[in-house]
Amino acid sequence: MKARKLPLINPTAGFAGLLFVLGAMWYAGSSQNNAAVYLLFFALTAVFLVSIPHTLINLAGVTVRLESVQPAFVGQEVSLPLEIMNDSRATRHGIELALSGSNRARQRIDYIPAHEAARVTLRFPARQRANIM
Repeated sequence: MKARKLPLINPTAGFAGLLFVLGAMWYAGSSQNNAAVYLLFFALTAVFLVSIPHTLINLAGVTVRLESVQPAFVGQEVSLPLEIMNDSRATRHGIELALSGSNRARQRIDYIPAHEAARVTLRFPARQRANIM
C-alpha cells in the first residue's frame, strides 16, 4: 500500500489539565498580585509554546504504511499492522499511534533510528464487517 503522511495530531488527555492549571495560575497571580505565581505561569506557558514546534519537528519525515489486514466478523479482534518509517537523518522519539474513535487502540514507539522503520499492531474490536483495501 502507499505510504501516507501522518494526518492528524491530537492533544493528549493531559492537555485540558494543563490549560486548567495555567488558567488557575493566571487567576491566582492576577487576583493576589503575586509575582512568583506570574513567573511560574509565564515559565510553564513558555515551555508549552516551545513544545508545539518540537512536536512538529519530531514528526517531520515520518510516514505510516498500512500493511494487509485480515478480515474479521463483528465483535472479533482486528489486528491492524502498521509500519512507521523515519526517512530523516535524525532519530525520532515518543511517537504514539491511536485509532480515532477508540481509546484502547493505541501504541507507543519510544525510539526510531534514522532511516529505519518500526512495526506496531493496533488491536481493536470490529464494529462492522467491511472490505478494507
